[in-house]
Amino acid sequence: ALFRAMPNPDGCYLQVWDGPQYTGQFDYINGPRSYPSLRSMPNQRNWQRRIASVRVGPNAVATAFPDENFQGGAFELAARAQFSTLPEIMARRISSLRVQCGEAASGAK
Repeated sequence: ALFRAMPNPDGCYLQVWDGPQYTGQFDYINGPRSYPSLRSMPNQRNWQRRIASVRVGPNAVATAFPDENFQGGAFELAARAQFSTLPEIMARRISSLRVQCGEAASGAK
């Protein structure tokens, strides 16, 4: 059975695919939450080094890292950002994520 998260209704989520151009299996990664590893997501999902394309929800900002525990060069994902193909340094390399919501996402002054 394929379990898939539902997107956070307040818009604080990432939608992720394991193929470029929003193809293949997809899922939602909800915030606000820090994921030191993507190996053991809710429902036993594993997105470790699988994410190839991403859409960021309207009320989320995320920071992605190529290594677990928020190590390696940080890659910022702005609210509403769309990456039909992630940059080579991050494509199928994301191993940990921080997802923030609300004022952090909207850039409130």
